[in-house]
Amino acid sequence: MTIAGPRQHARRTYSRFDSPGWLGQVLIDAIGDASPSRVLDLGCGGGVLSLAALSRWNVSELVTVDIDAAAGDEIRRALTPEQAAAHRHLRADVMSCLLDGVNGLRSGSLDIVISNPPYRTTRWTPALAPILERAGLPACTTVYGDVPVDMIFVAQALHLVRAGGSLGLILPDSIISGAALAPFRRALLEKHRVARVIQLPRRAFKGTDAQAYVVIIRREGPSTSVQLDRILADGSWLEPVNVGVEQATRRMDHGYHRAARPEAEHGKRSLREIGAVAARGTLSSVEVLKSEDPTFHTTDFPMATGASVFLPPSAGPHAAGVWAVPGDVLVARVDRRLERKVALVAEGGARLSDCVIRLRCPLGVGDRVVRSLTSPDGQAQLRAAARGTGARHISISALLDIVV
Repeated sequence: MTIAGPRQHARRTYSRFDSPGWLGQVLIDAIGDASPSRVLDLGCGGGVLSLAALSRWNVSELVTVDIDAAAGDEIRRALTPEQAAAHRHLRADVMSCLLDGVNGLRSGSLDIVISNPPYRTTRWTPALAPILERAGLPACTTVYGDVPVDMIFVAQALHLVRAGGSLGLILPDSIISGAALAPFRRALLEKHRVARVIQLPRRAFKGTDAQAYVVIIRREGPSTSVQLDRILADGSWLEPVNVGVEQATRRMDHGYHRAARPEAEHGKRSLREIGAVAARGTLSSVEVLKSEDPTFHTTDFPMATGASVFLPPSAGPHAAGVWAVPGDVLVARVDRRLERKVALVAEGGARLSDCVIRLRCPLGVGDRVVRSLTSPDGQAQLRAAARGTGARHISISALLDIVV
């Protein structure tokens, strides 16, 4: 039997994935030249961000906050005597209190707040409303009605940092690109200056392939444009992309905007603009197995991307549900490699599972759409538009934004 150590226990209990050392340096470097007096590490975990901050700035006070009782001792062991003299650790639950008055923490009292919040959601409760309201941010939920924990951390950090101060945050793709959180992004952009969003390589954190981002916010808003950057797995940086507030409200990930831009420059149009209509299948995986009608699921896509599919002969009228017929383009909605699962229906018909999206294009356009989606540019757009870890997913809205 294996006994979990303190760090493993914290990872399980608090959904904690400590930042690798190089990432702490990227975050501090992205904040830029500053001479902070008071720095707060909110949800400090093992202290990687704190140590990176102390290596860059000579602060008079470093405050670390974490719900984990062992976090403070873990950080103190890594500090020099001079650094330890400036360090103060507070045990507090960021999700259950306003933090004002907690051992000297006050609104607008910090020069810089850094944080790598837990990557999970929690049930909405009325107690969370004041945390968001005082930061001027809306109470957005995910498709399941849960609240992203990182959204609460952002609100707490904005309340505690002084006017003109900076936030350096490591956030998951729900805040950056999730459709349900677009109102949150808009409020953030309208009230504060989102200076940079740096897309990190997948698997930046050991033990998860979550897509994460470094986000730099100045409490001096509003935003006029946002610089989007991206670090590749080999450590190289891609050319930055600058987007306006409307584009950033839709999504703030470099991969998405960089993939769409070359096509737009060639005068091509989105699937929405050419008149394509998308529909999501309705059958669950259990219903697929029980259905007496012919069905099509993600496992039925041909091995070759873009190949034609030949479905069983279909005589109308069709039963209820979403059916594929000749000329329809099928795209996987959920799959680890969903960009590879694109097909054109050549003959026959079948009811679609809820893991498949049907694109019904203007007459004669289906072949062109398949060629575009399976081209290098189309594949890049599909990869960039997909979200999530493990089995990734793409929304109908994001699919219709792809240009062909």
